[in-house]
This record gives sequence, structure tokens and C-alpha cells, in this order.
Amino acid sequence: MGVARIPFTQAEESVLGQLGGWMLFIAIVHFIGAALALLGSCLLLAGGAIGAGAASELGAGMGIMMAVMGVIVFLAGGILVYQGILLVQARGSFQAVVTTDHADQAHLNAGFQKLKIFFLIEVVLGVLGLIGNTGQIVALVVGQL
Repeated sequence: MGVARIPFTQAEESVLGQLGGWMLFIAIVHFIGAALALLGSCLLLAGGAIGAGAASELGAGMGIMMAVMGVIVFLAGGILVYQGILLVQARGSFQAVVTTDHADQAHLNAGFQKLKIFFLIEVVLGVLGLIGNTGQIVALVVGQL
């Protein structure tokens, strides 16, 4: 048995179309954030290379720290690009539901699979951010003692 068309009303198809528009907006925001992150990582890596060659131990240590931060920011930019691509692909699947008259179930399934991955990444990043912020607060409190 093949995948069939789902008889959506005009209002339901309109909602799917609006969803696609919002996904594109969020994807563009992710791509802009990724471009800024990649630019920042290049600056951090360049600053780290300059600092690592410094004569003093403090300058060398700061240079290494900047280089490590540059790599982390570069990875964050890559994650933003991947999330943006997922949103564009999900948008295409949902738009296919609106614009075609076949395989609506397959298109919806593909779109929701992309969104599932997108939101799983969001959850992991949120948990990592929560852990990092908690560690900063603990370090601040311990440093004040």
C-alpha cells in the first residue's frame, strides 16, 4: 500500500505554508549566526597564534586559550549551519505537502524527522549551556569564599 495524499483543508495548508516561512526565517538567522561565529573563530585563532608566540608565559597561555576558544566557536558555527540546513530541508518537505497532491504522509514524515534532529540538537546545546553556566556560578561563589 502506497503513501497517500492527506485531504487538508485550505486553512490547514495555509498553516503549513506559514510554518515553512517561519522555518526559513529561523534558518536565515542560524546562517547569519554561523557566519558571525566563523568570523569570530578566525579572529580568535589569529589572535591565539599571535599570543602563543609571545615571549611571556602569560601571553603564550592567553594565546593557547584564544586558540581553544576559536576552535569551540568554529564548531558552534558548524552546528548552526547544520541546524539551518535541517530547517531548510524540513521547510521543503512541508511545502511539498502544500504544493503536491501525492505522498503527503512521506513528506510530513521527512519534515518531522528533520525537526526532530533540530530540536534534539537544541536540547543538547541547552543542557550543555546549563552545565556551563552552573559551573561558572559555582566557580564564582567558590572564588568569593
